[in-house]
Amino acid sequence: MINKLFKLNFCLLFLFFGLKPLCSAVPLLMTYHGHVLADGRPFEGDGQFKFAVVNQGGTTLWRNDGESTNGEPAKSIEIKVVQGVFAVMLGDVSVTNMAALKARFV
Repeated sequence: MINKLFKLNFCLLFLFFGLKPLCSAVPLLMTYHGHVLADGRPFEGDGQFKFAVVNQGGTTLWRNDGESTNGEPAKSIEIKVVQGVFAVMLGDVSVTNMAALKARFV
């Protein structure tokens, strides 16, 4: 009986503490998509985009270039636009000039 109770407690502790590192290793990503027009027509080609998360007070919480200063990012991200439609994963550090998202505002 004590052996079964020990095994059950061990399994519960493993699930609680053992999975925590796995969960924290998952990167924060946010999908963003939109539609771009040029001269009233859907844009086609490579677009240069800049992204920032700004709170209601105007403080910049995150910028794609990873800088902590307020305002527009200095570096842009190149995104393929097809028939005016684009999509990007914000926080995907495999993209040039893209910084990781921070959990403090997500």
